[in-house]
Amino acid sequence: MTDALSRRGPDGAGHWTGSDESEEYRLGLAHTRLSIQDVSNLGAQPMTSPSGEWVVSFNGEIYNFHMLRDSLLSDGVRFRGHSDTEVLVALLDRFGLPETLKRLDGMFALAAYSKGTRRLYLARDRVGEKPLYYGTTGSCFVFGSTLAPIVDLPFWQGEIDRQAVGLYLRYRYVPTPYSIYEGIRKLPAAHYLEIDTRRPLEDTPPVRYWSLPESAPQSREPVDPVDGLQSVLSQVVSEQLISDRSLGAFLSGGIDSSLITAMMCEQASQRVKTFTVAFEEPEYNEGDFAKRIANHLGTDHTEAVFPARACLDAVTDLPAAFDEPFADASQLPMMLVARVARQSVVVALSGDGGDESFAGYDRYYRCLEDWRRIAAMPAVLRGATSSAAKLAAKPPTELLATALLRAIGRLGRGRRARSIFGRIAQQYGATDIVTLYHYYLAMSRTSVPVVDHQDVWLPDEVFRSVTSDLRKMMSMDTAYYLPDDILVKVDRATMFVGLESRAPLLDRRILEFAWSLSDDAVVGDDGRGKAPLRALLDTKVPRALTDRPKRGFAVPLAAWLRKDLRSWAEDLLTPERLAATGVFDVSEVRLRWRQHLDRVWDNSELIWSVLQFQAWAQEAQP
Repeated sequence: MTDALSRRGPDGAGHWTGSDESEEYRLGLAHTRLSIQDVSNLGAQPMTSPSGEWVVSFNGEIYNFHMLRDSLLSDGVRFRGHSDTEVLVALLDRFGLPETLKRLDGMFALAAYSKGTRRLYLARDRVGEKPLYYGTTGSCFVFGSTLAPIVDLPFWQGEIDRQAVGLYLRYRYVPTPYSIYEGIRKLPAAHYLEIDTRRPLEDTPPVRYWSLPESAPQSREPVDPVDGLQSVLSQVVSEQLISDRSLGAFLSGGIDSSLITAMMCEQASQRVKTFTVAFEEPEYNEGDFAKRIANHLGTDHTEAVFPARACLDAVTDLPAAFDEPFADASQLPMMLVARVARQSVVVALSGDGGDESFAGYDRYYRCLEDWRRIAAMPAVLRGATSSAAKLAAKPPTELLATALLRAIGRLGRGRRARSIFGRIAQQYGATDIVTLYHYYLAMSRTSVPVVDHQDVWLPDEVFRSVTSDLRKMMSMDTAYYLPDDILVKVDRATMFVGLESRAPLLDRRILEFAWSLSDDAVVGDDGRGKAPLRALLDTKVPRALTDRPKRGFAVPLAAWLRKDLRSWAEDLLTPERLAATGVFDVSEVRLRWRQHLDRVWDNSELIWSVLQFQAWAQEAQP
């Protein structure tokens, strides 16, 4: 199991085993180390607390450990080294696990065993930056940072979870708490799990220890938004610059990464190293924007050019890096830029989290506008519109609708009526903005051709208590899209090459500050969102360098599939291999693939989801 984690921790490994007097159970903890704080053996894990009561295996960083350490020192605690893990075990001695979690600011997944109570605890950070899987196989309770050490067990008995497959095909990732395997789950962010080893294993529910809506200050605009953000972000960046290894930053040239880089430059003791990815295709290339920001800030900048031919090298690593089927195509450039950064640094800060915390996604405002229009219609008319659109989206009606729309100039080449009317059917069938936003996140409108499809949706009860429609969408992204797509992409790509990524905008204090602001203060007068981030960046970088339409981390996937990735894709999409997985309608997938190659439709997103599942299945079940 330890060997399977060696890429995430290339600098060392350790084990701890124990059992009770009656030999009723045996427990093993293992750890592979990416040395960041206290690279000596004094920081090695698993680590036992000073009292001998607790044993911990911990992945991540506690950014406020210096403050916590000083407090413990004043209470008489003595330390042998200067790692954050040593502070963690001392806190466990003093407070126990639930109270310790409330004091930690950082990213982490951990296993902590209390010898006296014979209880094992698993815990995950507030937003899910670090992964943690757990479950049962055979008679054993198992857990790990990834699925690899679990599925490599000789007694592994996992079966594919059909509900998880349905969710993956809808959202392009397997959302928490599901995993791709039955019996194995992801621990949700801001939760811990308590296992009493003296009792039979049972399905114990995780316990939430933090909630953003409940923890954030309830008053709106307690301070000037820009001044308040400057104060708290400066403190957070300062803490995240603490490292015994070299640091850098991912710089895309966008608002979030530019702001983090600018604040690093203000505080770093030496020239900041920055890294960006560039494409050969001009319409997807943001390398020049990042370069201009880097020149203004005076960073030591590296641009990783991502030619189309390089994507084939990266794509073969995806199944091993990502554990589960994962179909966010920006994983490819993320893998490349992580590999390039690792040649110079061991830690890289990013701008992840700005869109979810400060309402930066364009889809929020499109959804709000659509919902205002839909909600104003009588329910009977909404239902009739949805039913009519469903009919128009089905063959053979779709063919006629496509021809008519193209004749009147409302449908361009590569698109079809199904995509338009399917979206209309879903929108006008929504009962509230949460349901509508589900459709904005889902890929179901592309009609993934599958057999035995489980029609499962993400649970949304947690968002019902949030009154603001905008915050409901932001909460949904923070609970699912952020930890299960964005952070999975970053964590797996960086850790695959032994690089640690840190996201200052996901610190608890930033999240709570953003939540304390009114919707108007976050959205801004221009209605684009991220108003405090933009205003603060304006004080550090000329607006002419940053004021441009949001493009995201898009890749020229459609063209790659038709050319550089075609041979790889053809191999995975043979009728025999499609039939072997037992998930897809073989003839329908082959039709969609041919349509894409012939430029009849742009089916790149759909095909990429199929390909990533096929590639994962080939790796997991060769």
